Amino acid sequence: MAITKIHAIKSTLSDALTYIMNPEKTENEVLISGYNVEPKYAATEFAMTEILASAIKHEQSEINGARNLAYHMIQSFAPWDNITPEQAHQIGKQWADELLGGMYEYVISTHVDKGHIHNHIIFNATSFYTHNKYVSVPYKTVKQLRQVSDRLCYENGLNVTDKSATKGIGHFEWQKRTLGDSWKEKIEQRIDEVIGLAVDFQHFKKLLHDTGVEIKEGKHLAYKIMFEGQEKFVRGKTIGERYTREGILDRIANKTQEKDNVQDDYPTIIKRQSLKSKLENTHLFFEALNTVSREDIKNYDDFTCRLEELESKIGEVKTTIETLETKNLQYKEAAKYLMAVQRYAPVAEKLEGLKPSVRERFIKNNQQELEYYKHAVYQLEKINVNLNVDPDKVVELVKSQDAKTGELSEALKVVEERAKRIQQAQRVVDSVGDRSFGKDVAKGKAARVEL
Repeated sequence: MAITKIHAIKSTLSDALTYIMNPEKTENEVLISGYNVEPKYAATEFAMTEILASAIKHEQSEINGARNLAYHMIQSFAPWDNITPEQAHQIGKQWADELLGGMYEYVISTHVDKGHIHNHIIFNATSFYTHNKYVSVPYKTVKQLRQVSDRLCYENGLNVTDKSATKGIGHFEWQKRTLGDSWKEKIEQRIDEVIGLAVDFQHFKKLLHDTGVEIKEGKHLAYKIMFEGQEKFVRGKTIGERYTREGILDRIANKTQEKDNVQDDYPTIIKRQSLKSKLENTHLFFEALNTVSREDIKNYDDFTCRLEELESKIGEVKTTIETLETKNLQYKEAAKYLMAVQRYAPVAEKLEGLKPSVRERFIKNNQQELEYYKHAVYQLEKINVNLNVDPDKVVELVKSQDAKTGELSEALKVVEERAKRIQQAQRVVDSVGDRSFGKDVAKGKAARVEL
């Protein structure tokens, strides 16, 4: 199992990266890797990607007046999980790759200096591929992080705590539950046992009291197991949203409604389901008629012919898009470093003209800019791009390629939708079991086909 967290980095990105890449925490940097970035130069690369994106999009995303430079995700495994640092690192990479979809540069490090192994992942808030800012929706993002991590833990044979019914649980509480010493778990179990029998809230309180759990009502519901040594009441919200007053009332109401529906109106439910099924089939049938007419399908073999034509076209468009994207990644890389050279060249040129007596102070005051310039020059030499190439022209080329790719992607969606409708129409014909369907439609005799 693993606890997951995320927070934005609005400043001190370099400090955060330095912390997660501490050799003493990462087995002398063995447990550090990067996606589309050399970890050592991650802060520099993140900044240059943002500069490129700003030039292409002509905008900078800000939240509450502060620009998010990056995001820091943490995946912390339980102390009793039987997991090696290497396995944790691999799971962390799978976690980041799935959540980020390969769109954002990141650095991952696995720390082994504490009682539990944990991953740190810092990813760029700006995508190198789409130039868009990462959008974090607090509740949805946190939920998605946890769900993906839980699934990966399960697939790798680790324990997974069911958090669908409980709020976030720390390592201490998990350990207490494992040892069978958790008051929260005992209260949770007793509530779950009696709530299915309760007809209303007062009845629920009585049933729960009979199991030895005392309820304290106030602004928040709180629970305590009587006669077993629990000293303090624990709030329902601490156990989970389903154990608050609102959660309990909602569970009782939904249980009663479902029970009434099944027992008192079962024939009506069946009738509604049957009617719904017939309406859905009628809708699919008329969609199939429209598709057959629009695509000029006169016999069953025409389905195969149309689909083969469209699949061929889809393959061609995908190949063209992939070629354009591959080429454009090269343009983006060149533009990224050319823009950095253009921006920081004046600082480097000024350094060259300074007297030795003032050079040291100038370097200290402009260290970051000089590092950016030096790194950009080195990268351009690696990809064999002349420093004198106009970055604005390369940026315009990137925009042009992006526009072409966007147009082709939209055209691809149209073709794929056509193929999808033809496949659906073919399935309707197959379900009818009459392959003369196309001819009948053409002759206006479709009404004889029974659903």
